Amino acid sequence: MVTLFSVPLYSYRHTSVERWRGDTLVGLDSQTRKNGKEKRLQGVRDGDGPLVLENHKGERRTFPESPLTTTLWHPRTPQAPQLLEVEDGWMKTNTTQDIGREAVRIGDTRQTARHYRLAGEVQRDVWYDDRGLLLRVAFQHDDGSRIVMQPAADFT
Repeated sequence: MVTLFSVPLYSYRHTSVERWRGDTLVGLDSQTRKNGKEKRLQGVRDGDGPLVLENHKGERRTFPESPLTTTLWHPRTPQAPQLLEVEDGWMKTNTTQDIGREAVRIGDTRQTARHYRLAGEVQRDVWYDDRGLLLRVAFQHDDGSRIVMQPAADFT
C-alpha cells in the first residue's frame, strides 16, 4: 500500500496458485484486490480436456492448449507469443528481446542470468539462471516508478 499523510493512494494484493502436470496447466486460482476492487479467476482442466477459466464477472474462457502465465516463473515464458493474464484470464500479446547474459546480485552472491525484455501487452524485464529459475523481474509502474522483485538471499 502506498500512502501520503496516512491516506492510502494505492493498494494492491495478489495471490495466485497454479497447478501443473508436467508442462500442462491443470488448475488456477487467483485473487486480486487493487484499490479496493476485487478480481478472482478460477479454473481447472478436466483430464485431457480443455482448461476452463471463470473470472469474477462470470465470464468463461476455454483453452485447449496449455498457456503460460504472467506469473513469469516458467523458463519458456520469453518464447511464448501470448501469456495468460492471471488477474482477469485474458491472453496478452508478448514479444521478446534477448538482452544477453548478465550478473545478478542475489543477497551476497552474484549469479549469471539470461536477461529478456518482454514487450507487447506484457512489459517486463526478466532474468533466468542456467537452470531456468526466475531470479528477477523489473517493470515500470503506471505512476512511472520502477519496481524490481527478486529474492533477498540466495535460495538455491
